[in-house]
Amino acid sequence: MTDFYLANFINPKDDKQADYHPSWILDEVAKIVPFFAGVSWDKLGKNGMQWPVSKDGTESTVLHQQSFKRGLGHFEFHPFVESNE
Repeated sequence: MTDFYLANFINPKDDKQADYHPSWILDEVAKIVPFFAGVSWDKLGKNGMQWPVSKDGTESTVLHQQSFKRGLGHFEFHPFVESNE
């Protein structure tokens, strides 16, 4: 979902509310979702940030080095089911 889509979903063209900026949405997400706590619109810049980002805004250079975050991982097999469309 793009920032443009979210902003337009919140504030449709025919609505008379104040304009919204994607930074406001990201700020709200950062308050609610713990693993977004260190992310801010200003820090994203032109090229974004390398995930994961710590609460102090420090980005990681490598996601997994010595071990995986979830140990050896958890795999669930879901067979392919073609849609009816």
